[in-house]
Amino acid sequence: RAGRGYVVHMKTTLSLLKIRPSAHDRYRQLPLFGRFLDDFVPWAFGRGYTTNTIYLQLDAVRHLAIWCRRKGWRSSEELTVDDLAAAHRCFSTRRRDPRFASGLEVFSNFLQAQGRVRPGRFKPLTRSEQEIARFVEYLRNNRGAAESTCDSCQRRLYHFLNFLGFDDNAMALKNLLLTDVHRYLRRLSDQHQPPSMQHVVGDLRGFLRFQFMQGILHQPLHLQIGAVGASHRKPLPHPIQWSELQHLLQRIDRSTPLGLRDYAVLLLAITYGLRASDVANLTLDAVDWRKRTIQIVQCKTRQPLSLPLTDEVGAALSTYLRRVRPVSSCRQIFLRYRAPVAPFSLPGMSNTLRRASRKAGVTLPATGFRCLRHALALRLLRQGESLKGIADILGHRSTTSTTAYLRLNIDDLRQVALPAPPICHDTPKKLPSSIPRSPRPVGSRVAPRGWVWGSALGTTMRDYLVTQRALGLDYETQDRTLRGLDFFLVRHYPRARRFTSGMFTAWVDGLRALCPTTARMRMLDVRKFCCFRARSCPGMFIPDLRTFPQELPHQAPYLLSEAEMARILAATVTLRSTRRNPLHPQTIRLAFLIMFCCGLRRGEILKLRLADIDAETMVLSIHETKFHKSRLVPLSLSVAAELRRYLRQRRQNGLPMEPSAPLVWNGHSKRRAMAFSSSPFWGTWQRVCGCAHVFDHRRRPPRLHDMRHSFAVEVLRRGYSAGQNAQAVLPRLARYMGHAGAQFTHYYLKFTEPLRCAASDRFHQHMAGTVLPPANRQKGGVR
Repeated sequence: RAGRGYVVHMKTTLSLLKIRPSAHDRYRQLPLFGRFLDDFVPWAFGRGYTTNTIYLQLDAVRHLAIWCRRKGWRSSEELTVDDLAAAHRCFSTRRRDPRFASGLEVFSNFLQAQGRVRPGRFKPLTRSEQEIARFVEYLRNNRGAAESTCDSCQRRLYHFLNFLGFDDNAMALKNLLLTDVHRYLRRLSDQHQPPSMQHVVGDLRGFLRFQFMQGILHQPLHLQIGAVGASHRKPLPHPIQWSELQHLLQRIDRSTPLGLRDYAVLLLAITYGLRASDVANLTLDAVDWRKRTIQIVQCKTRQPLSLPLTDEVGAALSTYLRRVRPVSSCRQIFLRYRAPVAPFSLPGMSNTLRRASRKAGVTLPATGFRCLRHALALRLLRQGESLKGIADILGHRSTTSTTAYLRLNIDDLRQVALPAPPICHDTPKKLPSSIPRSPRPVGSRVAPRGWVWGSALGTTMRDYLVTQRALGLDYETQDRTLRGLDFFLVRHYPRARRFTSGMFTAWVDGLRALCPTTARMRMLDVRKFCCFRARSCPGMFIPDLRTFPQELPHQAPYLLSEAEMARILAATVTLRSTRRNPLHPQTIRLAFLIMFCCGLRRGEILKLRLADIDAETMVLSIHETKFHKSRLVPLSLSVAAELRRYLRQRRQNGLPMEPSAPLVWNGHSKRRAMAFSSSPFWGTWQRVCGCAHVFDHRRRPPRLHDMRHSFAVEVLRRGYSAGQNAQAVLPRLARYMGHAGAQFTHYYLKFTEPLRCAASDRFHQHMAGTVLPPANRQKGGVR
């Protein structure tokens, strides 16, 4: 025993004599299995079983020998794996001691490992297993697939063939239709998230391609399955403070073997930000104690990674290896604490963090190791480490992958937020007589609210939408377009059974009031449905793309200045407040202020709930917006003060304050608080811009999206004026606006006159000393 009270691993080996000193001869004389027990005891001890456990296992062998004699077996050579499994099922019943069943399982594993029991009866493969085996062999030999890929593919394909009833119907694959595949995907979408559906669809495509190559399928169904739209889904990481992780490490009880192992595991993961798979597969050969380095091959990317061995990590590893690691032939460093001794599993890694946080009294938002990688990346960025350095430590091949870990740096992102514009006192007191407004679309074939599919194509349209949503697509706009088409067909062609060119032309006539870009998008939605229908029903009419109107070029944004935005905010006082919503002007003012100072989209500000506002840090949580991405948006100090003032007024007036209540409340009903819809919000913006006399070059109110353009340009201009490097401002601006990379932010950046002046001043300050001699240098330089 060691000084702190836990057991040090014994160098000697246990034997049957040491465990049963008075009854060892009786155990050696047991029928069938007595001659195996001298080898079984050291075998079980080498796998981490304690003396008391082996004692119970020997008792289970004694009951097994009695059970075998009753069954009529006279020799151990007659036993098979199936017989041992039948004995285990018998001992697992309530009539037997359950401890005998666990001991019997260990003894059965010993007999199989020593080759002292015959294999079980051969079970012929089912028709599904034979077909999957042919495909897996093709994957290994022709596609070079890994074993893990083959195993997961077998499970998914077995589920698919079971859905088709292939074991009972040999013609199920030969008669397979695309509708059957879509029906299977729709059923599976309730059990899998879109990222998992990507693997399901990928395996299904490969299997159908193989069947088409073999001549079993007569149609290339693998080319007719749509793609899963889940590549852009990036949920918001769980923020964990570095101080909480330090407190967690300090509270781990290192006086026990389990505590020492957990401390070494968590310290290694926190110090280097390693994934759970990399920590679990860390071997003794990966640690070079002389060179003080750790050389690993990442399980996810298969790329080598070299890390320095710090003193703290080295001390924790050496203490664990010398004092508590079980003696085993496994090369992995971290082994299971309970018998049988085996390498650490991935669920065990998650349990390590969960157990340590529970004992330390630290509440973590997530128990996965990914949160530790986020915490390390965030700490390195706050310490001034470059993006390339963080990517090297985390083992990323591109800095684009590293930006996903830096969306939690609130202090860094708050530098992007704009302050509130100064208060403007020159505001018209009433609305002008004529305000230029955008024409309202007429005849756009919009179905009434709550419309139920009623045409002959209604059922197919509904199945089409359900199938696309099963593949991870929202299809909300497509739903409205197809419902409008269904409404049109019910009104004008109630008895039609096929969709013809004349029907499509008549429906398109109702879109003439829309702009060409919007009309083209709706026509494309209908064409996609027709293509989907034509895959299962040949001869279906498909609209010709050459007859569609051309898209209009992108409208040049109107960049709002700070003075113009101040006039717009001041003009919100002309809005009329109601008895139900006395804070209507203040609500609209706050919405416009946040959109301009934070660069939010119209849909993001309208979907914002009170639960998404962190009142302590004044950070907005934007969830599942464009491309299903989420991000944190810190507010500047002046905007945060405006938000606090509005929330205080809202509470004083008894307006809805429940977490699910929207921030931009329409004021129609206090019982069920609802947000502004898009059209009334756009109409309010037009009226306020007309009151403030803010118009674009076409003498129309600017677009709401122009505030996002103005925000991006103003942030870049302020960065230039403050002497910051544009290469450092752009990644921060991209993260703040919710872009995957800085290349998408360039669309919002326009070279305006204020930006040109700021860039010219920067260039002059940098080059004036080298171009002009000191004698001819003028104050202010040359423009």
